[in-house]
Amino acid sequence: MNAFKAWRYRLHNQKLIGIDRKGNEYVEDFSRATAARLVYYKGEIGRTAVPHPWRAWLDRQRPDPPTDKELQEDELRALQMQRKVQEFDKKEARLRAEEAAARISEEQKKQQELSGMSRHQMKDAMKQGKVPQPTPTKHDDDIEFEIWKPK
Repeated sequence: MNAFKAWRYRLHNQKLIGIDRKGNEYVEDFSRATAARLVYYKGEIGRTAVPHPWRAWLDRQRPDPPTDKELQEDELRALQMQRKVQEFDKKEARLRAEEAAARISEEQKKQQELSGMSRHQMKDAMKQGKVPQPTPTKHDDDIEFEIWKPK
């Protein structure tokens, strides 16, 4: 810690508690009735820039600041979670592609079956449920509004 930082902390009645890998400085400010826990950001600003163990210390969910071992374990957990999310995203994309391919092949089969039918055969197939009935579409102009009246 350089002399300027030491002077700044002493001047404001603060004590440097720790520094994380991103360079954020964590201090306790004793100038208030209850010591305040503060962070001086270096670079990115916000709660996402603070590691979880340090955030817990800032929010007074833990009495002592995190150790280096705890911070390393937290980083390892975060990396493992990122890998799991990437694997999940890949698997989900593959499943969606397979479902889309299956849907397309089913629609192509139906189209091939329907292409050779006459009008009467088509009506019979619709009655039997082999061919989906066309659904009527609603337009915005078709919507009717009712006026609410109390009883």
